[in-house]
Amino acid sequence: MRTKTNGLKFVYLCVNHNTNYMRMKTLLFITLLFFSFLLNAQDEAKCKSINKNTIRQFQNNHSDSVYSYFNDDMRSKLSLADLAKIWSQLESAMGKFRGVGVSKGMQFDDYYQLETQLQFEKKSLRYRLAFDKDNRISGMYFVPYKTRRSPQLEMANTEKYQEMPIKIHTSDLDLPATLCVPKGVVKFPIVVFVHGSGANDRDETIGPNKPFRDLAHGLAELGIASIRYDKRSLVSPRTLMDVGNRSLLDAVVTDDALAAVKMAKEVAGVDTGKIFVLGHSLGAMMAPRIAQNNPDIKGIIMMAGNARPLEDLVYEQYKYIFNQDGLTATEKAQLKDIKKKVKNVKHLEKYTAAGERVKLPLTSDVRFWQAANNYDQVKTAQSIPQPILVMQGLRDYQVTPREFKIWQHKLHKKNNVSFKSYAKLNHLFLEGEGKSVPKEYETQGNVPQYVISDIAQWIKTVQ
Repeated sequence: MRTKTNGLKFVYLCVNHNTNYMRMKTLLFITLLFFSFLLNAQDEAKCKSINKNTIRQFQNNHSDSVYSYFNDDMRSKLSLADLAKIWSQLESAMGKFRGVGVSKGMQFDDYYQLETQLQFEKKSLRYRLAFDKDNRISGMYFVPYKTRRSPQLEMANTEKYQEMPIKIHTSDLDLPATLCVPKGVVKFPIVVFVHGSGANDRDETIGPNKPFRDLAHGLAELGIASIRYDKRSLVSPRTLMDVGNRSLLDAVVTDDALAAVKMAKEVAGVDTGKIFVLGHSLGAMMAPRIAQNNPDIKGIIMMAGNARPLEDLVYEQYKYIFNQDGLTATEKAQLKDIKKKVKNVKHLEKYTAAGERVKLPLTSDVRFWQAANNYDQVKTAQSIPQPILVMQGLRDYQVTPREFKIWQHKLHKKNNVSFKSYAKLNHLFLEGEGKSVPKEYETQGNVPQYVISDIAQWIKTVQ
């Protein structure tokens, strides 16, 4: 759920643009350490000098010099030994380093961020450093640049369906989106797709995989239209810096999904009594909330949605990934630290009331964890009148089958809830064998036709 001023990326998605997950395992922590809760303004000139120095020191294998710029919290999370492996891992995955491109800085309320383009043989990377009040490095983040293509170039037009670019009009922003409609169908149902956590594009692209595009095209072939849009945290993350009195989860997910539902009602040929919301991962968790806020939504589809609190899943995901190749002493210490942070989330209200700052998992943005604590997806799902389809891949280690069983238990008294599980599918609803691992997201796959058929059949039978 893996990232990013909204801070929603889970462990399994934090490195989803890297080309070699397990070999770049140490980068996981760098990504997750990107946020820290800081207070004072930084010396921009000094930060820029440090940024330039670290790039040169990485190239010259002087990781100890890079390490000297870390603050204490960063050093407690990333050892010098692990830091020393990073540059070689990057060059192994991305090719030889070619040079430095554009660099830009941004002052946030609680930290200063510098982003620099690192040009490698195969891809360019964003190299982000966060600096604390003492101008020390409090976070480090690597991610390849995404080449933005014109949406018009991506629009499909087949015998059975056609795509067209549209804009989702929100209160303060237009989100680029794709409308996919079936051909030769009168009064068709329509589905609004709601992403998992992080700065997702409209296709929910992860590596070479595009699960939302698979679903959109497959449903269109079965006579069902859809809208999928680029997420706010991708298009304009700065709009999330000040959300007023709104829940941060609503600002990140709910409000834009509701704007897309409003847009869906205006699509020519749509059956306005057949508007559905399909949420994946975090989107599935928030789907009951979206439906609660608009009675015109006919039903919701929850794919890999968690029933338990998010922080509980964070610890389990770390533990699962670390255990893939055996726990090191450093990883054991990190797990212990994460467990403490998870506990802090559960007592956040007490700490906030006392004015006490505590360390939190994934992001130190208190607003996010307050919003998560104040939302109960199970009770919300129990309260809404709309039909629900709960779907689960049984190889999913991010949102495990344990969540599916909880949904079955908690919703069994509702007579309009259906459940579907799939033995071979992982979190992305892609097939595989054995235990699921992050590396399998590097392999191109497609959402199976039987999943799409199950969704379409359920939509067409909802009364």
